[in-house]
Amino acid sequence: MATVNALSDMTLSIVLPGDKADDIIDAWCINEGYAETIVDNGETIPNPVDKATFTTECLRTLLTRCYVRSVADAARRAAEADAAVGL
Repeated sequence: MATVNALSDMTLSIVLPGDKADDIIDAWCINEGYAETIVDNGETIPNPVDKATFTTECLRTLLTRCYVRSVADAARRAAEADAAVGL
């Protein structure tokens, strides 16, 4: 479910089957390159970004890229149409 109004950020909720939720998040993280540990100042430490936060940020980036691509495509089509006028 998504909720949004013109003056606020959008909140998106995704329902995953309870018995599969952890497996789905784990699969997403593996696919997207999540690291269980990171190197910080030469020391290997547990990743301070948990898998849920990583997944949320990946999905936010994916949605934003789709939006940017859509706006750019619309602008390109409009520019091509304007350029073709009178040809």
